[in-house]
Amino acid sequence: MLACSGCVSLYALAPAPLHSTWAQALLVGGGTLLMHLLKALIGGSRLFAVLWPPALMVMSALHINQSQGR
Repeated sequence: MLACSGCVSLYALAPAPLHSTWAQALLVGGGTLLMHLLKALIGGSRLFAVLWPPALMVMSALHINQSQGR
C-alpha cells in the first residue's frame, strides 16, 4: 500500500496543469507522502493502522477535486 500511495501522489501531478491545481497536488499529495515517514517511525503500530485509511481517502478526495467532480 505504501507503493500505491506513492503512485497516486505522483498521479496527482498529472491533472494539475489541466485544472490549475498545482498547490493542491503538492500540498495534499506531499502531505500524504508523510505516511512513508510514519511507516519508518511507527510502522506496525495500531496508530499507523488507524492513520492509513484516512490518508488514502484524502488522496481519493484530491483526485475527485482535481477533476472537478468528474
